[in-house]
Amino acid sequence: MDVTNRKWRAKPGVDALMEELRRLGYEYWEQIYDHHATGDPKERTPRGREDVWDDLKGVTKSLKALGVPGYYIMGNRGRLTRGDVERIMAEVS
Repeated sequence: MDVTNRKWRAKPGVDALMEELRRLGYEYWEQIYDHHATGDPKERTPRGREDVWDDLKGVTKSLKALGVPGYYIMGNRGRLTRGDVERIMAEVS
């Protein structure tokens, strides 16, 4: 697949935002799902989840403003579920 015509790939900040999206995707997933699987007695606070969710929406909004297509955001989401990303994309549209 030829990616040279994807002007959004060359825009400053895209790579850093994609890395932040992946990091936040893992962080959110761990707060929601991981402590149930590992038996971690420390419950994550709902406020923490909301903060990460707000950060995810902000990063996604910035990526969309740079012209990054939804399929690329979806494919680089960290451990976020497909439904979570679809919800974020709907909220920032």
